[in-house]
Amino acid sequence: MSNRQLQILAGVLVLLAAALVLARWNASRPQSAFNPPFEPGSLDRNSVDKVLVSGPGQTLTLQRKGKTWSVDGSEADTETVNNFWKAVSKSRFEEVISTNPANYESFGVDKGARSIAFFEGKERKAELLLGNPAEMSAAFYVRAQDGKEVWMMSGDLSEAVSVPAGEWKAKPAKTEEPAKTTPPPAAPGQK
Repeated sequence: MSNRQLQILAGVLVLLAAALVLARWNASRPQSAFNPPFEPGSLDRNSVDKVLVSGPGQTLTLQRKGKTWSVDGSEADTETVNNFWKAVSKSRFEEVISTNPANYESFGVDKGARSIAFFEGKERKAELLLGNPAEMSAAFYVRAQDGKEVWMMSGDLSEAVSVPAGEWKAKPAKTEEPAKTTPPPAAPGQK
């Protein structure tokens, strides 16, 4: 073997050894002692009957009958509802940031926070307090209504429930007005 081939072989062996050490170290790391309060993807839009969103300046109730959703008693906008459920399914609990109740206010997950609750029949399946955006991340802080852990959650759920109440309602179908016709101008010498 040439010196060049030996150098390449030695480099490959060093990389393999480093990968093995890294894999063993990662496997031996302690796992989080916290489990997410629920999996957002497990909330099925065909099982959930009601979603209650409340907080400063806005309270609304999404209600399902069959496959049709209403908001505060009016027909809901299909696109807004679809975007909401897409945001729910793509949201993920990433990591616990704090378990200290004294920090709830700084994360925006204290008693005055916006909340979202999901119901199947009369049973509350899940409820989250939605807090401030996370620093240096496209995530936000959440806490289960009855939980102590402040989680960082990825996804667009916070934005999806921040849609103004009027935009949740179906837009009335536009009706076209008949075109106004004006008679052609009279030819010279005609009245």
